[in-house]
Amino acid sequence: MADQNGWDARTSYNISPQEIQARQKRTEMRAERKAEFMMKKTNPFGPSNTSLYNPAWERYMQQRASLNRFDRFYNSRRSFFPYFLIWNIIPLVGLTYWYTISIKKADEQCREGLPYHARNMKYSY
Repeated sequence: MADQNGWDARTSYNISPQEIQARQKRTEMRAERKAEFMMKKTNPFGPSNTSLYNPAWERYMQQRASLNRFDRFYNSRRSFFPYFLIWNIIPLVGLTYWYTISIKKADEQCREGLPYHARNMKYSY
């Protein structure tokens, strides 16, 4: 993919040589850890009921099992209350009010003897 001047986008990097070495070292360490994991995981003579130590999984399970695991969601109950009203209570009350008013209007129209084609809620029944 090199052009006439010898420049190749696949071999040109916009990073320092130290960063390239660090990336190569991390790649080698990752391969070593993967090989060690596979060796332990596929060992036929190893104990079958143990699990491998995974720090990320341990942190997750500790956070999950802690007594105060929901504290991060409830910073201040006073600041949460308006959102609770806006998203739950107000729509529920509003829809209930609208539904009862519309049913009353439809009932009044039916009782007044309004023709079917002139009713507002002719398709709701």
